[in-house]
Amino acid sequence: MSVWHPVFVRGLDSAITATSSTNRCSGGAGTSGIDEVVEVEFGRPGDSDADQPVPGPADGPGDGAWRVLVGFVRFDTAIGRFSAVGTSADGISATTAGARAGLVASASGRVEMRAGATPASGIPALVVGSKPDASLTFGTHDGSGTLAALLSVDSSGNVTAKGTLSGVQTAGSVRLVAGTAFDGTVLPLPAGVDQATIDSGGLEVSVLVTPHLPDPTAAPTAGQLFLPVRCEVDADRRVSCLGTWFAPGTAGSDDEAAACDFLVLVSVPGGGAP
Repeated sequence: MSVWHPVFVRGLDSAITATSSTNRCSGGAGTSGIDEVVEVEFGRPGDSDADQPVPGPADGPGDGAWRVLVGFVRFDTAIGRFSAVGTSADGISATTAGARAGLVASASGRVEMRAGATPASGIPALVVGSKPDASLTFGTHDGSGTLAALLSVDSSGNVTAKGTLSGVQTAGSVRLVAGTAFDGTVLPLPAGVDQATIDSGGLEVSVLVTPHLPDPTAAPTAGQLFLPVRCEVDADRRVSCLGTWFAPGTAGSDDEAAACDFLVLVSVPGGGAP
């Protein structure tokens, strides 16, 4: 059987008393400094979460030493020796602070790096967390202790951005945007695509539009059906979509503006990005 014992350090400061001398040039006996000593203490299992009395604001200096948890050691009763070390046991972890060259680590499962000592509103911060799931989040503080995420990556590698992502596309890559547009609307480009690059021939645009049939219950007269008449876009990606309502066996009414579903694909020609 093995058990985990907490390991504490305690500060044992003591006054250094100067020795008396008969030499008239030497000072008299008295305190000449503080001897700072650190003691390592092995506690009993369960001592790591024991409450320690917190002195009140009006209390004077005390003579006790505060125990600081720095880790755990495992004692193996079968061999009568310590057999392992760790930073957590029985759901309790030693709290650490500071940074080591090349590594910033947290025992609490969360590390935050921000551009300010206090999380004031608008202060940017980068947070790496492991609870409840691994994540990387960049955002700004709102002044109430909450980080408003602007960019995040979850444990599956999914990236979520509040804004748009831009960059140089590689040959063969495709970006797209889809939706529903009404007659006369100029179709949008995918996020991060520049119209100037399209005009220069660095990107190719393909557009697919199909009539968006309205709900039959929206017919002006019961029993009428909707018939698409025109559904196309021009060189400026402006939609021209018309349709008419008619009853079977009768002439249709005048054409009216209608909606269409669209898909805009932007790709890099095989020659590569400009």
